[in-house]
Formats: sequence, C-alpha cells, structure tokens
Amino acid sequence: MDTIERLLAAMGERLELSVRRIDGDFDPDHLADSMAQTMTERLERSLAWNRFAGRLTGVASSDQR
Repeated sequence: MDTIERLLAAMGERLELSVRRIDGDFDPDHLADSMAQTMTERLERSLAWNRFAGRLTGVASSDQR
C-alpha cells in the first residue's frame, strides 16, 4: 500500500476507499452462510474456486488448439 500511495502522490492523486451496497440479486442465505465461516475457511473456498477456474481455462485453451 505504501508503494501505491507514493506512486499516486507522484501523480498528484490520493487513494480513497469506500464501500457501497452491490446492486443486483444476491442470496441472503448464501451471504449468511459465508459470514458464518471463518476468514480461513472463506479464503480456502475462494482459492479452491480460483484453482477450479484455472483448470477450466486450461481445458478451454487446449480445446482451441
């Protein structure tokens, strides 16, 4: 973060973070389930989905050759 803030300052900019509610449909039960998990559990699930998506991309790439 320090590096990003220094780069932005060199460009005359400042990093500002904010949050806002996501517009669209979401499943409140899924959200509640996710929030009931520990940060480690959520991270492990996210990494598993990332690995799965990488495998799918690899399969799609090999099919296009």
